[in-house]
Amino acid sequence: KKKRKKKKKDKEGGEETEGEKKEKEEDKKEKEVQVNCVMPTSLEYVDLQDNRLTSLPCDIGHFKKVTVLRLSSNALIFLPEEFGGLESLEELDLSENVLCMIPDSFGNLQKLKDLKISNNNIGRFPPSLLKLGLLTNLDIGNNLMEELPAEISALKMLKSLSIAHNKIEKLPDEICSLNLLSRFDMSENRMSSLPKDFSSLRHLAYWSLYGNPVARKTSETSPHFVKLANLRTVVLEGGVGYHVIRRQNQVVLRPVVNRVTRDDSEGAQGEGKKGGSTVGFAAGTDKGEGQKEVKDKEEKEVKRGISRLSLKGAFSPLTGRSISARKKEDMMVSPSKAEREKQKEREKEREREKEE
Repeated sequence: KKKRKKKKKDKEGGEETEGEKKEKEEDKKEKEVQVNCVMPTSLEYVDLQDNRLTSLPCDIGHFKKVTVLRLSSNALIFLPEEFGGLESLEELDLSENVLCMIPDSFGNLQKLKDLKISNNNIGRFPPSLLKLGLLTNLDIGNNLMEELPAEISALKMLKSLSIAHNKIEKLPDEICSLNLLSRFDMSENRMSSLPKDFSSLRHLAYWSLYGNPVARKTSETSPHFVKLANLRTVVLEGGVGYHVIRRQNQVVLRPVVNRVTRDDSEGAQGEGKKGGSTVGFAAGTDKGEGQKEVKDKEEKEVKRGISRLSLKGAFSPLTGRSISARKKEDMMVSPSKAEREKQKEREKEREREKEE
């Protein structure tokens, strides 16, 4: 197409249009990304969220020391088989992409504990995930799955499971063998019944089942509430959260009272839907405390000498930034508090300019 356009220009002798100029600029940016996106194999933390990535290079398997990898909010269509070479990976976020399947090499990620693959196009539970014996947190909500395999019982260490917003009609009986499961989100599916031994999940503390036919049948008199001794919060029809209060042999459900403002609660609900795990009420958590914990964690990692690479939104069309605009030192070392404040100020200025 480009050659034809050039020939037409030569014949007509016309000037370049604005669209053609934009195409050239985009080509230059892509070349810059390909040239400059060379990462050292000693990296342990990589954040590439909110970009336009459609694929990953086969060389990604060489990063043997990476423990945290965040690739959410991209446009990844598939993952290379070499992905299984990330042997040290403990936390992986692949949510909000367009993945249809997970490669078999995922079974090699034996140290993986936290996996988020919500908001994709996965139509069948990936068999390779059943080999992850240390997996404690799995979010596979907002996909196209119609059933869960009976082999899910192999994930003995699982503590949090979200299968919300799928098309699952029935839970396998083997799910009752997940003895450590404390958080289970099965909302917005097509389940009309529960396994007979569901009450054997004695560590279950949070249970969301709204948006299913079975939620309409569930009430205070349900035997599951009596037998699930550690159950503290349940989300029933309409997305309403209830505290489970026990008085002798009776169970009383009290609606959860919001402890945050209306705007915060709406934001929390929006984030819950976006991430796949549905939240029917605003939890009374302090955002400031959470941010402090994250900052403290980052500072500790820097002190320990953990090499970090954060390019969140670096190639996003909204920000318009490219790697060439950053210094190599900033790419290799996590920014200090002063640099973070400067970045925030720059972002605010950009927002003001956009509004103007």
